[in-house]
Amino acid sequence: MIFNLIREHRTEMTERTLEQRIVALIEKLSLPPSAFEVREGWTDKSKSAIKKLLEDLLSKLRAGRPLPPINISRGMDTWGITSGEILEEGAAISNELRRRREP
Repeated sequence: MIFNLIREHRTEMTERTLEQRIVALIEKLSLPPSAFEVREGWTDKSKSAIKKLLEDLLSKLRAGRPLPPINISRGMDTWGITSGEILEEGAAISNELRRRREP
């Protein structure tokens, strides 16, 4: 019984943290690419596209709708992004979403 309570509380905490992480990444993607990000392959267009993907994901998460399987870093790779802080955070978010989908 206590285990279930701990598990439920942990899930709620994780959801808030996940939402905050997505919001923080959206904020980073809202800024023009820095010189460092440009060297990582970012452009205004790629940041805008990934930002839109995350905004749609956040909307579904907040509405409690089912989330499709998603690999954010794969989407970034499509735009030519193969390393960097933003890519790593996108991968971490994808991993958390994947854990939630597992039974």
